Amino acid sequence: MRLLWALAAVLALLTACGHVREHAPDIQPAADAPVTIATTDYLAQSRKPDGNPATPQRASDPLNYRRFDLGLHIQASDTVAADDGRSFITTWDYPPYGGHFDATTGDGGEVYVVENGVVRISETQDGSKPGITYFVAKGGTGWLLFDNKAPTGSWRCETARVRAASSPDADVRLIPAYTCWRHELLTLPFVINGSSSAMQVDAIISEHHDGPPDRTKTIERFVMGRGWGRLVWEYWAVSGTPPSNLSQRCPGIAIPDPPGMVRMDCRYSTVIEAENGSASVAAFAWPGRQ
Repeated sequence: MRLLWALAAVLALLTACGHVREHAPDIQPAADAPVTIATTDYLAQSRKPDGNPATPQRASDPLNYRRFDLGLHIQASDTVAADDGRSFITTWDYPPYGGHFDATTGDGGEVYVVENGVVRISETQDGSKPGITYFVAKGGTGWLLFDNKAPTGSWRCETARVRAASSPDADVRLIPAYTCWRHELLTLPFVINGSSSAMQVDAIISEHHDGPPDRTKTIERFVMGRGWGRLVWEYWAVSGTPPSNLSQRCPGIAIPDPPGMVRMDCRYSTVIEAENGSASVAAFAWPGRQ
């Protein structure tokens, strides 16, 4: 009953053009129109772990630090600008950390592209299946992440149209994927060279539904930090039993939980460790064209 009520509330709060949604009644729309956001500021980490978007890490730049996942310290992740300037890349590196992409260990990542102020995920790869999965945008929107008009204090929403395929130009029937995003100042837990601290991050929060809002069964939540790139990923489902260590790995953010959903998994890439500069994302060589 709670889920049905929440879904009905979601539908009732859509505007005539379907662009505003509230997760909970205590979140009020922003008083002012959203400002235009420099989207690329949220798609690459700074060369130093200082969140400075003016010094974005590029694929060929030496890595002076790496980010690991909170509570597990298994996945190393870097978010950088591709050297050709046409995309941004988040990598996932698993032990042994050899500095080079190895699909057999689960290595992979995702790629972000920006077109007319709109950010989408164009492709991804992880240990669940071989090869790269492309999110088809031809005839639709692709995997919509956020745009340059993200509001503060409320959600901006759109029903994206996308399909996963083995080719970016695959001729496939696109399916709806309700997507909402917002711009907020968040306090996130960091561990920097062994010392824990809470840091404020200028962030975009994006939620991708696996279908239209009245048929959503899973949600993927992303937090993209200004000068940090992808900092947080969370996976939510309508039912399930979370792992026993999830509370240590997923401390949560100051945004209402998706109604009727259970958080099942996460990665908080906020454990910062110094590196000697011998590695780079270009040397990691995923997705193979830096």
